[in-house]
Amino acid sequence: MKNGAIQKTIGWRVYGSFILVFCVLAYLSFLSYQNAETLIIDTRSVDTNATFMYEIQGLISALRDAETANNVYVLIGKERLLEGYEEKVASLLSQVRKVQELDRRGGDPDLEKLIEAKISDMNLAATERKNHDLTRALQVFLTGRWHSISEK
Repeated sequence: MKNGAIQKTIGWRVYGSFILVFCVLAYLSFLSYQNAETLIIDTRSVDTNATFMYEIQGLISALRDAETANNVYVLIGKERLLEGYEEKVASLLSQVRKVQELDRRGGDPDLEKLIEAKISDMNLAATERKNHDLTRALQVFLTGRWHSISEK
């Protein structure tokens, strides 16, 4: 009898050990799955943020390029210099929309208005220069509104 009872006790201990190992393994598998899922979500978030930053940098670069082309035209007065300006202006508003779509906070509603105001001022300076009025073109440039829009 003692042998049978001992064998039963050992059997239950082995059986219980397997159950315990299985439970620990299942718990660790669950934790690993949760961590992998969190890592995937975080990676997507980082990717989205990187894309957003890339688009912002593209927008700022295009704005600076358009501003530089316009400034050179205002100072030198050769109309062939406006080609680069017109290309950049054409792409600016579509880039603003891309940035606003990627912005998780819903985008800045004033961003498009600020860019349009900047373009309007640059167009005004270019128009004054086309009319051979360098003084008025420079006044538009030096008013300060032009620069305050860039800072925002």
